[in-house]
Order: sequence, then C-alpha cells, then structure tokens
Amino acid sequence: AVARWRQYELSLARQAADHAAGLIAYTQPIAHYLFEGYAGVAEVYLALWAAADDPDERETLAQAARQACRTMHKFARVFRIGRPRAHLYQGRYEWLAGRPRQARRAWQKSLAQAQRLGMLYEEGLAYACLGQHLPAHKPARQKQLTQACELFTRLGASYDLARTQQAFGE
Repeated sequence: AVARWRQYELSLARQAADHAAGLIAYTQPIAHYLFEGYAGVAEVYLALWAAADDPDERETLAQAARQACRTMHKFARVFRIGRPRAHLYQGRYEWLAGRPRQARRAWQKSLAQAQRLGMLYEEGLAYACLGQHLPAHKPARQKQLTQACELFTRLGASYDLARTQQAFGE
C-alpha cells in the first residue's frame, strides 16, 4: 500500500490498504516483523484521507484511519517498537480531525518514545511532523525540521529527507 501511494497509484494503494486491513482485523499482533504492515495501513489511510475531496469519501477514510490507528496501538501494546509510530499516526489523525492540541501532544509522545527506545528513524519522523505543523514564523519549526533532516541524512532515509526539505520551502 505504501509503495503504491508513493508511486501516486492512489486506487491501488487503497486496494492494498483495504486488503491488509481486512487481514489485520482478524489477527493478533504475533511478530515484530509485521510492524511495517500495520504501519503501512495507517499511513496510507491517513494520506488518502488528507488528499480526499469528496465529503463521503473523507468520512469513509476517516473511519478507516481511526481503525488503523487503533490497530497500530494494539500492535504497540504487544511490541514496544510500535509505540513511537502509533503516537505519530494518532497525531496525524488528530490533526486531520481538527484537533491540533491533541495532535501535538501525540507527536511529543512519539518523540519521547523514540528517544527512550533509541529509534533514530522514528525520532526523525516525530521531529518532521512537529516541525511541519508549526507556522513558518516559529523558530521551533526550523529547529525541528533541521533535526529531522540531520537524522534522515545520517540514516540514508532519502524519501523522508526530501519530504522534510520540501517543508522548509512551505
């Protein structure tokens, strides 16, 4: 689903997310290596929701995103490695739902969990979200986006680095 989304194949991304969500709905988190599968469903539903124009489609995608976030939290209760991303996606959900205070709180939790667990990529994602959602005139925006870029550069995460660098120009 994520690969299709990143190739701008929105219909195929939705199909893949729907299929994966159907499989995940009837299983328990049993292996840590399923992390990206759980995360991918949430990421794609949140991205599709953010991009949707039709009100009915937005509502359907909001419900799917809410369920995917719940499932991500379920994974995170079993496997600590899922905690930073679960809070990250919860923050995106809250932001899209029009609750910026709750979104920032979730992103701060994501950052704290990533730092506690020593997960540099997750830390970069949290810094990027925090920075991207601050007004351009706030000094903290530049600082957080810079921290994200430094982490993504160090890790060779070129896709995330490019997206974060793009936020500097917005």
